[in-house]
Amino acid sequence: MDRFNEKLDSLKKQKQFRFLSLPCGLDLTSNDYLGMSSHPLLREYACEKLASSDMNLGSAGSRLLRGNTIHHQNLEEFAADFFSAPRSLFFATGFQANFAIFSTLPSRHDLVIYDSLIHASIRDGIRAGDARAIKFEHNDLSSLED
Repeated sequence: MDRFNEKLDSLKKQKQFRFLSLPCGLDLTSNDYLGMSSHPLLREYACEKLASSDMNLGSAGSRLLRGNTIHHQNLEEFAADFFSAPRSLFFATGFQANFAIFSTLPSRHDLVIYDSLIHASIRDGIRAGDARAIKFEHNDLSSLED
């Protein structure tokens, strides 16, 4: 336990100790750039849909096995129509989308060239895939050229 406490003390001294806290003040750190997670009209609509008998409270499983619903299909059909695309697919998180795209679309015959500061989910997807990958220094066109 002493070793554990020493490590925590070291993190605190280096200002690298992290802890959970409740949000307060102006939010400049989340992915809710437009404040949609607390928009009153969206909240009202969500409450109405949850109160209706056709909306489940949970997926009961992955979409592939048993969790796919008519609501998923309607949303993806709407998006495909809106973007004039043949189809669309929604993921639960950006991490899942990035990982899925970069681990499956580039093949072993492809080369992925990426900025060194891309999101971790893209790096993870590239590593999980078969494509060759080369990184260049962040925003450095000379590094990219090399």
